[in-house]
Amino acid sequence: MCSSDLFAVEQTAIDEHPTLRSHRLRIGLYSDAEDALRRIGQVEVDIEGPRTEVPELLGVERPDLVLLNDDDLTYAKIRLDDRSWQTLVGSIGRFADPLARTLCWGAGWDMARDAEVSTGDYLDLVIGGIGRETEVGTVQTLLRLATQAIDLYGDPDHAAARRARLASRCFELLDSSVAGGDLQLAFARAAATLAADDTALGRIAGWLDGNEVVDGLVVDTDLRWLLLQRLIAMGRADEAAIDTEFARDDTAAGRRQALMLRASRPTPQAKEEAWQAVVVRGDLPNAEQAAAITGFVSFEQRELLAPYRDRYFAAIGEVYRTRS
Repeated sequence: MCSSDLFAVEQTAIDEHPTLRSHRLRIGLYSDAEDALRRIGQVEVDIEGPRTEVPELLGVERPDLVLLNDDDLTYAKIRLDDRSWQTLVGSIGRFADPLARTLCWGAGWDMARDAEVSTGDYLDLVIGGIGRETEVGTVQTLLRLATQAIDLYGDPDHAAARRARLASRCFELLDSSVAGGDLQLAFARAAATLAADDTALGRIAGWLDGNEVVDGLVVDTDLRWLLLQRLIAMGRADEAAIDTEFARDDTAAGRRQALMLRASRPTPQAKEEAWQAVVVRGDLPNAEQAAAITGFVSFEQRELLAPYRDRYFAAIGEVYRTRS
């Protein structure tokens, strides 16, 4: 907490594990300057107990962003005050220091997961800053976490619109990425996973059938299966398309993909077939069983899955006792 006459760091712990540890950390002060979000000051302090006042910062003009654990000296979950959060949402891509940006990405996810900021605010953070990232692993992680926040933590009534926003940003970044690069493929895969409206689904259908060619994007076997899975799940392709693709990739991996896609079909029959194969018969090899489960579960198919909630809890005990 900070004000004109007070700066203090508060430390909390959950009731189940109430121990508070001591920490040696740095507090970074960042200003949103014209060219970048830059550090303009820093103090190093020892944090002990539930509250530690920091007299070195008394009288210092409040910056745009205060970053606890600047330079990542200790292991702790950090939080941002309201002003710092607002700066972060608008300017995370403007950090001059990539380590500070990484620490803020981690803090943003922790705050979203712990319901301290809304899913919509976290999505704003990702959409605003992901275009600055150059490491494909970071981009893939941010896209995965943003989708997880939308599907699992956010209000279901807003989920479709938020998925559409994220998909639109992925298409934008795909179109502006270096042709043939890892980032281009990462955004293409994310866009294909999130596509839901006619325009987005039309684009990925065009990639699959070759009617739309994106310079540098190689539509190989793995990407073909991913594109087809989305079209199947959204009711834009049928089982015949699965058979045709399996004929192109008649391998063990292709068989798993075909099982997943059949379980992805948006029909009560497809869900029941998958349930019977996985839960009732249980004779599929582990990898094929995992594929069928993956296809069974889909964000857009919650209504189709609703009848299986009670059936799941009725069956899971016996499955746990009798299966490997």
